[in-house]
Amino acid sequence: MKTTLKNVRLSYPKLKERVSFNGSEPKFETQLLIPKANTELVALIEQTCEEAVDYDLTRGAKSQLKTRPKTPLSVLKDGDLTDNEAAHDHWILVAKNKDVPKLVTHDRVLVQPQDSGENFYGGRYVTARIDIYPYSVGKKGLTCRLEGLLDLGNGEPFGAGAESVEEMFDLDGLVEDNGILADFE
Repeated sequence: MKTTLKNVRLSYPKLKERVSFNGSEPKFETQLLIPKANTELVALIEQTCEEAVDYDLTRGAKSQLKTRPKTPLSVLKDGDLTDNEAAHDHWILVAKNKDVPKLVTHDRVLVQPQDSGENFYGGRYVTARIDIYPYSVGKKGLTCRLEGLLDLGNGEPFGAGAESVEEMFDLDGLVEDNGILADFE
């Protein structure tokens, strides 16, 4: 079931090229951070999960789930249970796609994955188009396909504030003091 998530934050985006983990099929991937306080958006995601299960169960022999799970299925993980401080007080939704997702800048320009770094980085706010659907490989559950992202043009990069090379080293002072870095000017 497709839905649109407005004003969510990217975390660990892998959008420049497909990546593979532990020999899995390479895919584009990102984590979407959804504030726990945004109860309307969380309810939309949970409703979409229920609709995906309901639809699957109408598919008869093609159904992935076959029977209704005893507990509701969700694509959300609790960000408070991770070491990622940026994810605290958020739900995490992992979205992947083996195909190239649509990546649209805040200027409404479609960009290719290799050109996405300036607009799609960890900490950036986006509107995400996702597709939630069931799977049955070993165990049964729901997963999320990343259809596309619209950059909203705001959001401090996670880890921002790292010192520049000039701040780390007094390059002028080092050159003046001992001349070792003279070749780098």
